[in-house]
Amino acid sequence: MLLIPAIDIKQGRCVRLYKGNYNSETSYGDNPCNVAVEFEKRGAKRLHIIDLDAAITEKSFNFPLIAEICKTVHIPIEFGGGVRTVKNAEKYLETGVSEVILGTIVVSEPRIASEIIKICGNKYIQIGFDFLDKTIAIKGWQELIPLNVSNEILKWKNAGVERFILTDISKDGSLQGQNISVFYSIARKTQVKITVSGGISKPKDIEKLIQLESLGVDRVIVGKAIYEGTVTIEEFC
Repeated sequence: MLLIPAIDIKQGRCVRLYKGNYNSETSYGDNPCNVAVEFEKRGAKRLHIIDLDAAITEKSFNFPLIAEICKTVHIPIEFGGGVRTVKNAEKYLETGVSEVILGTIVVSEPRIASEIIKICGNKYIQIGFDFLDKTIAIKGWQELIPLNVSNEILKWKNAGVERFILTDISKDGSLQGQNISVFYSIARKTQVKITVSGGISKPKDIEKLIQLESLGVDRVIVGKAIYEGTVTIEEFC
């Protein structure tokens, strides 16, 4: 199980949201690049970076900061937030991002998402589904669409996408642990590579997820628990 530290950027700062609420945030520093360097020094093998501003506005105000992080650290970076055109996806890949994460565009404009996958190559694309109950959240979690996560994964699996990032919004930033049965059901039905995100509070939460590795759940994104010190990078990297 690969632990991936999360860096969420809002207005140039490193923050964590509570259950996707943009009005309920905790700041963890004014220099995300320093945070990225620190995570690498502590043994992280990969970083998960999200531009929260671009997720809503589609404008990459934080692009220079993302570029700086790519030039500074030496580990792969998966990036998401406002990636909704081929040009935008190519821009981030050219600046050093290892994979771009498609979210909103997959639901709102699947034709464009298919074009991005075809032109950029499926090995450079991950799809992120942020879900709440029986809906998938888009546009920075500001809009909920009634869709079945497993069915959507299977559709994009057929299009060549190999890895999916699944975030349980009801748990994200809450330090309340994971709903393992939900991820078990999705993994068993879809048989794809899955990165789990949201709710990790202590090492035991990750140890529970390890039970799902044989089903394809082989990566976990951890944010607030690392910042609060209840989970350490060194323990799982």
